[in-house]
Amino acid sequence: SKWYEKCLEKNPEYFEAPVQLYNLAEDPGQFKNLYKEYPDIVKELKKAASVAVKNGRTTNGKPQANDTPNTWRQLNWMLN
Repeated sequence: SKWYEKCLEKNPEYFEAPVQLYNLAEDPGQFKNLYKEYPDIVKELKKAASVAVKNGRTTNGKPQANDTPNTWRQLNWMLN
């Protein structure tokens, strides 16, 4: 995929936004955060990340137990 999302807590010291979304095909250096321009892609990637964490895997099959909590601080939207 050409899309890359960094799911990070908002930290005003280092980041302008709570989520970072880059088009790696056009911006491999990750200079232009596109999260405001593509909210549907952010939503889709957040859903995929949430499913992967909850299922303990990114592949098809029976859910696996995580060796970490089911919610991660960096994925704070999962708490809602």
